[in-house]
Amino acid sequence: MPYLFSSNNEKIDTTNFTYYRSGNFSDVYKSGDILLKIYKESTTYKYYMSRRLFLLLKKYNIPNLVKLIDYYHNYCGKADKFLPMDAYTMEFVKDKKILLTEMSLEYIDKVVDMLEETLEGLSKNHILIEDSHEGNILFTENGVTMLDPDQYLHASILTRNFIYQLNKEKIIKAMNDTINTEICNEGYRGFISYIYPTIRGSLTRDIKTYLKETEVKESIKKDILKLKK
Repeated sequence: MPYLFSSNNEKIDTTNFTYYRSGNFSDVYKSGDILLKIYKESTTYKYYMSRRLFLLLKKYNIPNLVKLIDYYHNYCGKADKFLPMDAYTMEFVKDKKILLTEMSLEYIDKVVDMLEETLEGLSKNHILIEDSHEGNILFTENGVTMLDPDQYLHASILTRNFIYQLNKEKIIKAMNDTINTEICNEGYRGFISYIYPTIRGSLTRDIKTYLKETEVKESIKKDILKLKK
């Protein structure tokens, strides 16, 4: 693991961090309740989170978005302050992961309320979600957390309502991806959009329109049966 210097140019001790997982552009290490994400040398800067975005997300403290801690550089020279960060730390979500398809609509109601808070925080601060898929949204027994904000964008020229609608579509895509991944793990192959984003509709309205049964799996089973006929 390379030497790392914090935003205050303090050298950090990484000996307690152990390998956790890898993605296309970074390796992640874990120490207690902290994750350290280090970008791979082969990763181009367009896939790095900008220092400005990192500081904005940390300042806004948006509900149900992974909590960011600090950013790091491989070197502490004056020129390095103008380069993209090489790594950053964030809080590890300790809550037990659940299968979305096994959840009741009572759980969905709770999650939707949380995500509405997230959408409000994002739109108020003109933050756009990008790179949306099942790996970037974590459903746990206690709720939901949005992960991996590296490709989020700050779009000050867009209206709050427009940003809300764009972000709502991204969240619905991540939920559809999650459902399809879980169904595929049970032996089904195919992709269905179970939840559809409507124009000007809220996330709450869109989800409750298409999930009406007692459990999520019961709500989507009808669509799967229709597809198999």
